[in-house]
Amino acid sequence: MVMMAATAQKLDALSASILKGHFIFSKEYDDNRLKAQFSKPSLHSHNISYNMTDDENLKLQYYKIRQSVYKEVYNDENVGEDNIDHVSQIFVATAGAGNVVGGIRLTVSTPESPKTLPIEKCGANLKEIFPAIDFTKVVYGEAGRSAVLPDFRGGEVCNQLQMISKDCFLNEMGAEIGLGSADEVNMRRLKKFFTRMGHKFIARFDQKVQVDGTDVDLYLWAIDFTTDLRYAKYLEASDLGLRPVVDSDVAELQPEFA
Repeated sequence: MVMMAATAQKLDALSASILKGHFIFSKEYDDNRLKAQFSKPSLHSHNISYNMTDDENLKLQYYKIRQSVYKEVYNDENVGEDNIDHVSQIFVATAGAGNVVGGIRLTVSTPESPKTLPIEKCGANLKEIFPAIDFTKVVYGEAGRSAVLPDFRGGEVCNQLQMISKDCFLNEMGAEIGLGSADEVNMRRLKKFFTRMGHKFIARFDQKVQVDGTDVDLYLWAIDFTTDLRYAKYLEASDLGLRPVVDSDVAELQPEFA
């Protein structure tokens, strides 16, 4: 009997050593620990999804990331949730169980539902800048307030966020013209990025965009997304002497631009 008891004890010890550390058998794991382990995003994870969202929690996470990023890069804290967010679509990158790692704001104006774009709020008069385009008959929009957490900027998240949100901007929202603003460094990177995608990117260094709360020089850009480039010549500056945009590597694209 003593021998059997000793054998049983050794078997129990062996079983414990084999199963130790396995989350199914370890007593150290409860439901909360399991949720925390499997919801934590990995910096190298390919399990990142990109979607338009109406979820208030996801949007709140994006707003917080945006505010932190713009304070860090532009020393601009005036990018919290605002009225433009409420008439725009928020596109987010999420990892794990609802952890937002980046996002971008898409604002689209249509003939049926006209909206004032953020750059117009900053003083850009589109009718004066592009007098040959009747914006009451065009679907046009602005992609901006892009922001990505620092730990995710070195991988594919930034590029995927731009590419997939661009497809949504075109295919789901029907944008014919894209508008936005960027500093000179990001202007070069955006040009190469969208040119690689087969789109006509136009940098308007003659049109400065004034954004309250930042001392960074921002300039207007425009993209003709139509297959026949019907608006391209009307988006160009009339002054042919304006400085060209020099190409740079898309991989250097900053994770945020106004």
